[in-house]
Amino acid sequence: MLSRLSVKQFILPFFAVTVLCFSACTKKTARKNPASLKLEIKKVPDDNKISGRRIWRPADKEICILFGYGYNDKKFIQTILSSLEKEYGLKKDGGALLPLIYPDDFNYGGSVRISILANLLENENIGGLITLGAPEYTYKALAAIQDSWGGKIPFPVFSLFPQDEVLGIEAGSDFVLEHSQLSGKMDLTEEEQVMVASDDVPAIIESCVHYLTLLHKPLPQNDQLHAIVQKIVGSDKPISRYVDPETGLQAINHFVLKK
Repeated sequence: MLSRLSVKQFILPFFAVTVLCFSACTKKTARKNPASLKLEIKKVPDDNKISGRRIWRPADKEICILFGYGYNDKKFIQTILSSLEKEYGLKKDGGALLPLIYPDDFNYGGSVRISILANLLENENIGGLITLGAPEYTYKALAAIQDSWGGKIPFPVFSLFPQDEVLGIEAGSDFVLEHSQLSGKMDLTEEEQVMVASDDVPAIIESCVHYLTLLHKPLPQNDQLHAIVQKIVGSDKPISRYVDPETGLQAINHFVLKK
């Protein structure tokens, strides 16, 4: 039988060797190259893209775009909507964009009437309105919308390149934007649909739609409006305030693109 002393002499060296081996194994494991570890990464599909197309989310409010004279060409409308549809979706599909085409969508009792604009928007949850090439008497249609809301339209109205009475369209819009050479009412008949869109127009429309998705109320009618509209239009397209040719007075919310 081994003595107590001999047992201790046997156990202690064995225990020390075991600890050293365990420690060495642990360090080897810690130093193992992470690249050699097999990690199973589950790829999460991008909800925003399917087959290369951006998918929009259902919208609570609609942004109405009125395509009027000079901008109601089918090819132009298709170009604008095909670009915007990927980002915002069309109202008929549950998206945000509600396009209205003048005169096609404004037939009433056998005649074309811009005055039914208020009726067309009555049952919609509108978050913003863009009029593009607004035809004559659009200002009356905007006034009717104002009346239906107690005198103040609760959503922003951006009027781009209107062909309507200047003072009237100013009164019903957050801002009015025109080409400098086209400032003032254009003398176009009902049948004339002259394309006056420049290369800047699609980018301006897209920017307006983008900002309308961010706004929750009309723009302030003060000295800051110029800077706000310039930001919407883009710094590469400088604007200035419209000056009435008869009175020489500057409009508060009416701007023109500089040449």
